[in-house]
Amino acid sequence: MKKRAMKGFTLVELLVAISVGLLVMWAGVVVYQQAQSSSMYMAQHSVVQGNARTAVNEMGQDLNLAGYGLPIAGVVVPSAATFTCSNSSSASAYAYQCPTTRIAFPVVSGNATLSGIMPHYAQGATINGNVTDMISIAYVDSSSDFAVDNPSTAQGFDAYPLNSATVSGASSTLVFNAATTPAPNDPKWGFKPGDLLMVSNSNGEAVGEVTSVTATSVVLGGGDTMNMNQAFGTTGSVPNALGFGSGTGTYGATTGTVLPATTVYRVYVASYYAQTDPLAQAAGSTASPTRLYRVINGDSNNNAPVPVAEQISNLTFTYNLFNSVCGGGLLTNQESLTTAQIGLIKTVNAYVTAASTLNAATLTGQKIQQIPLSTSVSPRNLSFYDSYSSTSTGTC
Repeated sequence: MKKRAMKGFTLVELLVAISVGLLVMWAGVVVYQQAQSSSMYMAQHSVVQGNARTAVNEMGQDLNLAGYGLPIAGVVVPSAATFTCSNSSSASAYAYQCPTTRIAFPVVSGNATLSGIMPHYAQGATINGNVTDMISIAYVDSSSDFAVDNPSTAQGFDAYPLNSATVSGASSTLVFNAATTPAPNDPKWGFKPGDLLMVSNSNGEAVGEVTSVTATSVVLGGGDTMNMNQAFGTTGSVPNALGFGSGTGTYGATTGTVLPATTVYRVYVASYYAQTDPLAQAAGSTASPTRLYRVINGDSNNNAPVPVAEQISNLTFTYNLFNSVCGGGLLTNQESLTTAQIGLIKTVNAYVTAASTLNAATLTGQKIQQIPLSTSVSPRNLSFYDSYSSTSTGTC
């Protein structure tokens, strides 16, 4: 009886099968890695683009309000007025980084002036070798006018003239009409320390910093953080606008010190700048993630800077100017403005660059993604006279 031959793979067949299997596995791994890298790239791209859009949208909202409720020429403030900010880098507390250069009011015609748009060209932090810009945007807050859903009720802090005002040195106490709605100390709509308040009457306008509030009054105390509250006789001081340097003035009085019909408004000054994340630096990271900050007014003790968009690595602005008096002169994409040109700003062009901090090393040439984004805003409240001279009457 013949023995059956044993069946099996030869060594060559086994080697070929293993090689083919390894090749298939390698191809699968490559496809998986590419898919993973592509997914990482797209997710990273989406995040970076989202941060750029957030930055542009946030600034656009404030830019649309620039100059609202303010005189076209701005409001003169005391020369001592200043923005203050102290860094906070504690991991256990709210952390932020202040601007590299202290924000200041521009000097227009010899006076420090609060304007609807205040450019700060090349005064921001240097990021990746690029010097960034800053910008400050001022406007009157009208939210208190809608505190109560009742159109028949006069609302807002400007609905009634002040009852009286008391001046003592650099301090001014403003007493509101009892019918004022909402109340000055309303928890949602009312004033709080660090707010800026503009008084307006026949003498002009002036801005002070709120230091304390009661149900019927607001105090603009001397020695405020921003040095806005100055004594009578100081250019741009609130007592100058009230019209007296000491004592109490009463609205509608027939004897004693008479307070002219005076209304008050809350003013917001929103400043934007790019800076690094202090917590990353405190942790000893070699990376310096950057972000866009927004700070209201200039007193970080009461209004700390708030990060509004991460990964913002560059921030610049240009301005379009138009002067109907000056022969209808139009200048576009101006970077560094003279103080005389600030009142001619009609359009703000904002440019941001968002850069990823994720090192996608598997994608050649894509270790850091950078996405530039820009927007142009023509603030509706900045005067744009429809007056075009046919002949030049000067130069801008």
